Amino acid sequence: IAFFGIGGLAAKYRYEEKQTRGIAEENEGARGSGNVLANSLVALVAVLAGAASPDIGVSSQVFLFAFAGSVAAALSDTLSSEIGGLFDKPRLITSLRVVEPGTDGAVTWQGELAGLVGAGIIAAIGVVAFESVGALGGVVIVAAGVVGMTVDSILGATIEGWLCGNQGVNLLATLAAALAGGALAVVVGLTPL
Repeated sequence: IAFFGIGGLAAKYRYEEKQTRGIAEENEGARGSGNVLANSLVALVAVLAGAASPDIGVSSQVFLFAFAGSVAAALSDTLSSEIGGLFDKPRLITSLRVVEPGTDGAVTWQGELAGLVGAGIIAAIGVVAFESVGALGGVVIVAAGVVGMTVDSILGATIEGWLCGNQGVNLLATLAAALAGGALAVVVGLTPL
């Protein structure tokens, strides 16, 4: 709910300016069903896998961190794009060359900071909602969100537009974040595999 609410508000933030820059989401900032599915499919699979965890022999906590990581990445990417696109002189993540705002794979420090805040929001919800997450788990969720946001930018700069579209990049980024969240939780001892 936080992802959809905050992401929707971010899309509408300074919408006219985004239109002028050519970076505004269509439909007055409303996300389409493809975007929603691409950003939430991995989280849905994590929830289902968590429910089935006793039958598959993997701790449900692994899937909790995979879920939170994927949602953190989705919100991080949305905020970094919606806020970062409002600033001049973005740099392509792969070469650090200055490019036009809205270029796939372009980042600004303001966008990266907004993305970090987005991951922090999801982590804070996780810490409050799940006693088992704790402070270290919050750090894991933030890290997974940042991994996903970064993967999204790298894939945007390298394969978006010729191998897959924006939805495919979003799906792969949330998958990377889910894998990072689950793996980091195991590595730092928050949950057994």
